[in-house]
Amino acid sequence: MVPISARRARSQALNPHARPDDVAMLAAWEGARMIGYLGLLPAAIRNGETRARVSWISTIFVDPQRTGRGIGSTLVKYAAAIPLDLFTTLYLPRLRGPQIAAGLRPAGDLPHAVLDLRRAAPWNRAAAQAVRFAPFLSPVAAGLERVTGPPVRARVYRSLRHEMRGAERAWEPVPELPADAAPPPAAPVEFERGMPVLRWIVKNPWIVEAGAESSGEPRYHFSAVRDVFRYIPLRLSARAGGGDGWLLLCVTRSRGITQLRVLEHAVDDAAAGVAAVLEQGERHGADHLVVPESFAAVLGRVRAARPLLVRRRRPYMARVRPGGKAEAALPHVRWHFCDGDAAFV
Repeated sequence: MVPISARRARSQALNPHARPDDVAMLAAWEGARMIGYLGLLPAAIRNGETRARVSWISTIFVDPQRTGRGIGSTLVKYAAAIPLDLFTTLYLPRLRGPQIAAGLRPAGDLPHAVLDLRRAAPWNRAAAQAVRFAPFLSPVAAGLERVTGPPVRARVYRSLRHEMRGAERAWEPVPELPADAAPPPAAPVEFERGMPVLRWIVKNPWIVEAGAESSGEPRYHFSAVRDVFRYIPLRLSARAGGGDGWLLLCVTRSRGITQLRVLEHAVDDAAAGVAAVLEQGERHGADHLVVPESFAAVLGRVRAARPLLVRRRRPYMARVRPGGKAEAALPHVRWHFCDGDAAFV
């Protein structure tokens, strides 16, 4: 077992928060064979003028032939024993128990919203639910979505963009976020996500798209080769009246679902940001648009969007050292889509 691809190793080595002596990975061995691993990603919490270095659990894997033996729980316990303040996004609910046993506790959540365009075609939603109980219906459900999904999605995008037409601005794609771009809106207490971090994310993805670029990527459990994965930095065009507004989007396609996420932004007018997201969503055929609260508030006023808007909360967990800087900051942290490894997945 090789736990990490060369692409991912290079990306993590270029992390602006990384130091040569950081603990990057814990490995579980059975004799000479690696049977599991847990990856750590360094980050920092800013609390006013104070910084606290922390680590995120970004990868955990156990050999499928050795599950049920407590290997994953042991890895989490060893990570919690390192003298670090430890955070994680709870992507997998089944890990909640082992993390609590290792001393991690709920640390807050990130409210956001998903505009689910599949809800506009209830027959496809019903077919997807039926597959959960009758897997043999999967080809039927996939065929139904393939035939009816695109025209329904196109009709919904036309309706949404028509309602938002007064907010549209001219945006231009750029290779990366300019170093001199306006910083994202800051909170008094938050994980650092300034331009160095955002530029690192865009320039060093560890997920690649299927195709020629991924042909040399071994199929690790966490090799993260997706049908589609790309960052979309957008900058307000000069012909839109000046300004230095920008958006950082991510489009990904996996298991037949295309998702467009708003990772970060510096947009004075949330309605203009929503209009840009709708334009990009239509261009990429996105089934889900994942947006922050400020954008969700705008969509909540759009008649065609209301039945499709689903409110969500992303939970976080943490184990912080008593009396430390992270403990003082934790009750006041404002969470963002780019915290930890969330922008890379």
